[in-house]
Amino acid sequence: MNGDAILMQSLRHYGVNPITRKRLWRIFLALLAIFMGFTSLDARAEQPTEDQVRAAFIYNFAKYVEWPESALRDEDKSIVIGVLTEDDFDTVLSESIWGKTLKGKKVLVKHFDTAEDAVAHCHILYIDSSASGYMPAILDALGKAPILTISNVDRFTAKGGMIGFVREGANIRFEINEHAAERVGLKISSQLLKLARTVR
Repeated sequence: MNGDAILMQSLRHYGVNPITRKRLWRIFLALLAIFMGFTSLDARAEQPTEDQVRAAFIYNFAKYVEWPESALRDEDKSIVIGVLTEDDFDTVLSESIWGKTLKGKKVLVKHFDTAEDAVAHCHILYIDSSASGYMPAILDALGKAPILTISNVDRFTAKGGMIGFVREGANIRFEINEHAAERVGLKISSQLLKLARTVR
């Protein structure tokens, strides 16, 4: 089932008519909350950390992306999310997605020291802001590999990345560079594009 179908099924399940961007965004956030185990809006409940929110976004982004057959084969048993970071975000991400699947495959998180190490071993690569000084070299190393790139680096999509986190006050939103994804053979769902703050 592709990303559009997944989102439409979720919308029907919650009885929402998907006719506005605002409604789509509310549902997307609701799905994130369910993914993270937050079923109550009780203000006394423990709130997720920024790392946990980003981890939930990354997992859900992948639902709305289609990889070329050569990159995500039927015989592949797992989808690998690579992480380039100097902190412990890979641990947070691993804990957040433990036991979950994507497109019928197990999801694994792997830490990489360099983009060269990651290029042949992952389907998604999260590049932390701690690696911002190496961004041109990282994107050059990835070349045209069919890897979904995600980052919290400032102006990531303007630099050639695919999905970039941005802050709006206390909220986390995202921008998409659709051209960068298409260049390597990835197709991003129109429903996810509608939720992005900006699309290049």
